[in-house]
Amino acid sequence: MPALLLLLAVSLLALGVFRDVLPWIVDDAFISLRYADRLVAGEGLTWTDGERVEGYSNLLWVLATALLGWLGVDWIVALRVLGFSCTIATFAVLLFSDLLPRSAAARLAVAALASLTITAAWAVGGLESPMLMLWLSVAMAGVHRGLNAEGSGKAPLLVAGAALALACWTRPDGPLWTVFAGGAAFIFGGRCASTRWQRLCWVALPAITAVLLQTGFRIAYYGDWLPNTARAKVASTAASRAAGFDYIVSAAVAMRALLLPAAVGLFALARRAARPALCVGLFGTAAWWLYVHQIGGDTFPCSRLLAPTLVPLTVMAAYGFDVLAQGGRARVRIATALAVAAVVTARVEAELPREDPRQQLTDWEYQGLATGEWLGRAFKNQQPLVAVDAAGGLPFASRLPSLDMLGLCDREIASTPPPAFERFVPGHTRGNGAYVLAREPDLVLFNLPPGSPQPQWAGGRQLEAAPAFVRDYRILLLQTEARDLGYGKYGDMRITAWARLDGRLGVQRDEEGLSVPGYWLASYRQPFSFLAPPPEVTPTALYAEVQRGAAIWRASGMLGVQVQDGVVVGEARRPGTYTLERVPLAPGRYRLEAAPPTAGVSLRLQPSSGSAGGDRDGVFELQPADAPTYVDISCTIGPDAELPVQIREVRVSSVR
Repeated sequence: MPALLLLLAVSLLALGVFRDVLPWIVDDAFISLRYADRLVAGEGLTWTDGERVEGYSNLLWVLATALLGWLGVDWIVALRVLGFSCTIATFAVLLFSDLLPRSAAARLAVAALASLTITAAWAVGGLESPMLMLWLSVAMAGVHRGLNAEGSGKAPLLVAGAALALACWTRPDGPLWTVFAGGAAFIFGGRCASTRWQRLCWVALPAITAVLLQTGFRIAYYGDWLPNTARAKVASTAASRAAGFDYIVSAAVAMRALLLPAAVGLFALARRAARPALCVGLFGTAAWWLYVHQIGGDTFPCSRLLAPTLVPLTVMAAYGFDVLAQGGRARVRIATALAVAAVVTARVEAELPREDPRQQLTDWEYQGLATGEWLGRAFKNQQPLVAVDAAGGLPFASRLPSLDMLGLCDREIASTPPPAFERFVPGHTRGNGAYVLAREPDLVLFNLPPGSPQPQWAGGRQLEAAPAFVRDYRILLLQTEARDLGYGKYGDMRITAWARLDGRLGVQRDEEGLSVPGYWLASYRQPFSFLAPPPEVTPTALYAEVQRGAAIWRASGMLGVQVQDGVVVGEARRPGTYTLERVPLAPGRYRLEAAPPTAGVSLRLQPSSGSAGGDRDGVFELQPADAPTYVDISCTIGPDAELPVQIREVRVSSVR
C-alpha cells in the first residue's frame, strides 16, 4: 500500500511538471507519425512515395503509435498517451519491484526523477525515450531479482531478456544495454561456468534474436543493413566530440538532482545483492554517455539522447540515499532531508526559465503543422513534390510527396559526405544540392516553417548556388488564414517558398498558349545566386539586389491566398504593378486575359529586355530573336479598382 500511495503521489507530481512543458512536441516526432499514418493508410512503412527509406530510429514506437491511430486515436493524443503511460509505468516498476532499497529516502529518488524537466519533456515530446526508459527499468529489475534469487532465477532473467529485446526494437542503439546486462548475468551468475553461461543466454539471446529479425526486415524491406538515420546523423570527428562534450555538460547540470546522489550510490557496490543492478547502471550509463559524446548528441532540447539513462541514475541515486541513511535515526533524517531537497530542487528548476539553450523548449513546431496543413489543402489536386529542411510536422500535416533535404528520410543525401569545413550540427551537416535539383521539387522550403528566402544548411546553399535553380525557381508568398499556433498564439502566417516555374504549381502550357496562376504575380525572381554571385556582380550591386528582394518579401502588396480547397488565388491588397519575370515564350501574337475579369485591372506582356507592341484589341506581338525569348507578364491594379482584387489566373493565348 505505501508503494501504491507513493506511485500516486509521484504521478501527481509528474503531472504538474507535464503541465509546465505542454503543449510542446518535437518536430521529429511527426516523422514517426508520418510513417505510422502511411502504414495505417496502406502505403507501407514509408515516409513518402518512391524509394523505401528507414528514416525513423524507433520501430516499436512507430508501430505502437500506428496501432493507436488505427483504433481511431488522434495522432498527437496517441503520442501523449504512449509517452505518459510509459513514464508512469517506469515509476511503477521502480517502486513495486525490489530493485530499489526499501528505505523512504531511497524511494524518494523516484520522486526526483518525476520532478525533472527532462522526464516531463520527453513524456510529452513525442519520441521514444519514455518507452526505452520503461524497458530499461524492467530489464534492471529482472537482472537484480534473477541474480539474487535462491533458485535459478530463470523467469526474472527471461523477463529482463524480453525487455532488452523490446529496447532493441525501440532504438537501434538499444543493444548496448544488452552488453552490460548480459555481462552482469555472466559475472554475477554463480561460481559454476555452465550456470553463468546459461544465465547470460537467458538475458542476451532474446535481444540478439530481436536484432537479427529487425536486420533481416531492414535488408528485405529497405535494402539496407543500417537505418538511414544512422547514415545521416552518426559521426565521430573532433567537431562531433566537441559538440558531444557540450551536450553532456548541459545534461549533467540539468540532471544534477540525481547525479550527485548517484555518485554516492556507488558505495553500495560493497553490498553483494546490489552489485548486478549497480554495475549495469554504472557501466551502461558510462558507455551510453561516451557514445553520445562521440556522435555529438543531437539538436533536440532537454538532453533527449541521455534521457533513458535517468532510469539507472535513479537506481544509483536510490542506493546513494540509502547509504546515507545507514547508521541510526539521525542519518535517516539527514538522508530523507537530502532526498526531499533533491525533489524540491528538480521541481523548482522545472518552474524557472532555462538559460541553457540546450535545455530550452522550442515553439515553432505548430507553425510547421499549420504550414503543412495549408499546403496540403491548397495543393491537394496538384500533389506537388515539396522539398523541406524540417521533415516533421510540415510533411506530416500536408500529406504531400516530400523530399528531406537534410537526408534523414533520403538515402542519397544521407550517403553524401558532409562538405569540407562544414559547421557540425548533429543531423544537419549533409546535403546534396545537385541531387535535389535533379529531383525537380515543385516547392522548396528552406529552414524552419513557414520558410525563408535564403538557405542555412549545406544542401540548401548548394541548391541556391546552382544557376539552374536561379533560372527555374521563384519565391512565392502565400498567406494563411488565422489559426491556433500553439502556446496561446493565434494569427496568420506568410509562407515563403521557392517554386519551380514549370512545375505542377507553375506556368501550365498547352497548344494555345499558357496559364499563369494569379499568385505567381507576387513572385520574386532572384537574378543571380546571393551565396555565389557571378564575378561581374559588384558588392554594391549584390547588396542592392538583396535589399530589393527583402523589400518584396516583407511588403508585397499581392499574396497567394486560399479561397477553397485546391484553389489558390493572387490577392492584391493595394494598387500597383505586379510582375512574373522572365517566362520562356515563343515569338508570336498573344492576347492576355485575367480570370475573373475585374474592373481597374490591366495586363501587359513584354520581353524581359526590349519591348513589345500592343494593338487596340490588346494583342501583344513578340518578334523572333536570335536568343530564346523571355517575357515579363505584368498586372497593374489601378487606383479605381475595388480592393482586394483576386486573380485566379492570367491566360496568355496565341492569336492566329
